[in-house]
Amino acid sequence: MIQHTLERFFDIRDGNTNALNYSANKNELQSRKMFSLVHIPENSKYGYVVFENKSKHGVKIIYEREFQKFLNINGFDNFRIILEPGLNFNYLSNMMEKGKLKKVRLINYRYSKEVQLSLWGNVNLNATGEEIKELKFFNQTENDLFKFELYKLFFSRLDLGDKIKFMSKYVVDEISFGINHNDSSKTFYLKNKNRMRANIDVSNRLKYVGYEPTYESQKSVALDLIQEILGYGLSNFDEVA
Repeated sequence: MIQHTLERFFDIRDGNTNALNYSANKNELQSRKMFSLVHIPENSKYGYVVFENKSKHGVKIIYEREFQKFLNINGFDNFRIILEPGLNFNYLSNMMEKGKLKKVRLINYRYSKEVQLSLWGNVNLNATGEEIKELKFFNQTENDLFKFELYKLFFSRLDLGDKIKFMSKYVVDEISFGINHNDSSKTFYLKNKNRMRANIDVSNRLKYVGYEPTYESQKSVALDLIQEILGYGLSNFDEVA
């Protein structure tokens, strides 16, 4: 835990007892160790980066900016770094099959006359211009039917401009839904998969010394995750990334 004091110093304290460990001057370099691995297949314009995720530390923009600087300094002026979520469809498939469907949201991007004239109770108009209707499940059978239909749609080819026909009843622009499995939760999108977070819990796949994962196990798991993305079924990079 790091606290900022009125004298513009940082007190580094014990997370359990709050006892002072060290007072850091504002001019001292402070760093946090995070694992990352980059893999660029031979003759490919696409590559993969795996980050260690730590609570409250967003590294995507920083990594994007600094990696761009690194390439420019080394003479690769024509390359531009853009990071997009690389989804592991093996992991997502297992999560959908074994997890519990918690919510389904039907999304339209333009207001219908029906909504403009008479707002129904379970429709939310948000600041981004999306019309959202959240569906409720009245029993487990209905929940299972919804999840089965969403699974088929998620792994089918859907163009961004197409309407989605759902349960022979709804026609919408997009559908998002939440799945819970093994204390993890994830929000899925049927069409715009770039809105999904690519986080995967790999704690049970790592080896530890004390409470810290070893570098070799992190490297091995990171490469395994990339191979799982590359090797999923008939998916190509454009579908996965």
